[in-house]
Amino acid sequence: MDRYPRVLVISTVSFNLEAGGGVTMTNLFRGWPTNNIAQIYSHGVNNKDKSVCRTYYHIPAIHRGLALMEGQPLFRKDALGRALRRYKTHRLLRLDKQFQECIAFARNFKPDVAYVRPMDKPSSYWWLCHDLCKLLNIPYVTHIMDDWPARYVDDAKSGGAHGVPPGIRGKIKSARMNRSLRKLFGGASANIAISPEMAAGYYERYGQRFVPFHNSVDTARWESLSKPKPSGKAGVDRTFVIRYIGAVVPDKELLSLQEIAKAVKSLNAKGRQVRLEIHCGPMWNNTVDEQLADEPNTVRGAFLSQDELPGALSSADLLVLPMNFDARSMKYVGYSLQTKGPEYMASATPILVYGPSSNPNVRYARDGGWAAVVDRHSPNGSEIESKIEELIRNPDAARALGARGKETARANHDSSVVSSRFQQLLREVADSRS
Repeated sequence: MDRYPRVLVISTVSFNLEAGGGVTMTNLFRGWPTNNIAQIYSHGVNNKDKSVCRTYYHIPAIHRGLALMEGQPLFRKDALGRALRRYKTHRLLRLDKQFQECIAFARNFKPDVAYVRPMDKPSSYWWLCHDLCKLLNIPYVTHIMDDWPARYVDDAKSGGAHGVPPGIRGKIKSARMNRSLRKLFGGASANIAISPEMAAGYYERYGQRFVPFHNSVDTARWESLSKPKPSGKAGVDRTFVIRYIGAVVPDKELLSLQEIAKAVKSLNAKGRQVRLEIHCGPMWNNTVDEQLADEPNTVRGAFLSQDELPGALSSADLLVLPMNFDARSMKYVGYSLQTKGPEYMASATPILVYGPSSNPNVRYARDGGWAAVVDRHSPNGSEIESKIEELIRNPDAARALGARGKETARANHDSSVVSSRFQQLLREVADSRS
């Protein structure tokens, strides 16, 4: 087998540099020949990254009617497949054409292995990944980054929410999801989780082994940066700049960001000069403007390109890594490690992690000593305020935290190690086909 087998990526989200999942995929595949990667996707039409993948096939995020196609009816020649193809409704004809084109795209690419990343929406990916790979007779590797299956089940039990149908429809769809995922994970040559906690939890839930892979960072690139040394005492003679980079999702980090913003406002009211800057992708601009922006305390900064990111993180006085404390968020990201973590660490800027003590990011920061941690809920921001004040008063301790973060990035998240290990896994799976 070639050192770089041909990989068909089947993921709801395209390779991109704006959202965590897309960034992680991009970093894991970086260095792979672009002509040996093709992707089938549904979300991210306008922000596809072509530095890693240039061959894309887009499936519109259509929901209604797709359940009829589960179990390969379009791919097989039995009575069900023939009956569905005779069912000449406009929608089914359109879907039939769409998926026949998808099959042709995949066949023409001639993949050796598939990397599949299903999500809650579109639900077609629950079964498409498994059935398409079976049709192509290729092995596949799954990757899960957030515990969306648990959130989906909870939403179905609570009467339907966030796109989950209410009542019996939701319960039926939830059961169908579990059945499809068990088949997907059971048929995989390898399953990837985002954290050791997810690997252990999913083994217990699905009875399949998962290997953890997190986002990687090119530490050599960051080593070449010299950290700025501004004059004056931060928070007194000049503004103490706190930066957050990434998504602003209601059931992940929005609520905790609002509590950090309260802490910043309180510090300014007491005479400190502190500003929280939130740099997010365009899809979250309205959320920030409507629910967080409070000039001059909290402002929305410009979206940062990958070239701008190192300078922005290195020039901040503090970086914040928030996770919500509400039950729904804790269920969704209870196994997740934030994509931005390794980049934060590589910057050598002090980090403040704010989230529940059970969250993997909090445990990792506390055990590794690479960040200041607030793991008790602080709705009015008072405990966050105290921690920020402590870092302002003790710049030497803050710098030591930053140095520890940089060491951790080098030891645990360097792309030369993480991406190589990931790519070796794909090669081994592709080799198992021959």
